[in-house]
Amino acid sequence: MTLHALIADNATDGSRRDGCPMERQNRLQDQCRRRIERRLTAFVAEGIMVRRQIAPEDMQVDDAALEILEHHGTRRLEIRVSRAVPSHELLQAIDEAEDIIDEPTKLGAWTDTSTGRWRGLALRRGRSDRKGIPA
Repeated sequence: MTLHALIADNATDGSRRDGCPMERQNRLQDQCRRRIERRLTAFVAEGIMVRRQIAPEDMQVDDAALEILEHHGTRRLEIRVSRAVPSHELLQAIDEAEDIIDEPTKLGAWTDTSTGRWRGLALRRGRSDRKGIPA
């Protein structure tokens, strides 16, 4: 056994045989990132605009992990992904976003602004709270 990895398969302390805790954590993070990438790519394939790595201060709701916007008349959806969100929280928000995209009435009421008519929903970090995006 080294400081960070199991070398022999006959360790007697009952340690797991899949590497050290840091190595397991790195594998889990990589798996999470791959899942996020596949799902965001699937959104794009469905015709949804995905904007990645948005600074928190540029999001409509500062502590949002992800925001979903629908622009009136075009049925064009846009997903904005915050860059300040850990992978596991973003994956949870994407799971919830998939349900919302399948049921767009969950986006709430339409808002009229100088940029056009739209509605949206922010999925907040670390919680399952949904928050309608203010005009």
